[in-house]
Amino acid sequence: MNKYIILIMTNLCLIFNSCTNEKKYKEYSINDLSKPITDTLKGDNKTRVIGVEVVISGEINGEATLEFENGSGRFSKIDLKGKINQTYETEWYSPNLTFRYTPIMEAIQGDSIKLKYRMY
Repeated sequence: MNKYIILIMTNLCLIFNSCTNEKKYKEYSINDLSKPITDTLKGDNKTRVIGVEVVISGEINGEATLEFENGSGRFSKIDLKGKINQTYETEWYSPNLTFRYTPIMEAIQGDSIKLKYRMY
């Protein structure tokens, strides 16, 4: 009887430990919000990539756009204004993702915009 309890407890521990799939993010900061920038988010080349998730956060006084490449030179556009808390997620098969940040107003203010991203 004790052997069965130990076996069951061991299996439950293995199941619960294997189910914790913690998401690991890298971070990129856009610090000068008054200047346009084009750059690349780089993932680890260790695994095959099938998707990308970018969590966008920050706060700006003004308006800007953030565009992510979605293949063949096309870009998906996100409008940024005020408090920012958005997520961009899509299928993606490359370890690199190009983005463009463009302020709409020259006198835009704010600390920074953070891009927390992961490629999975």
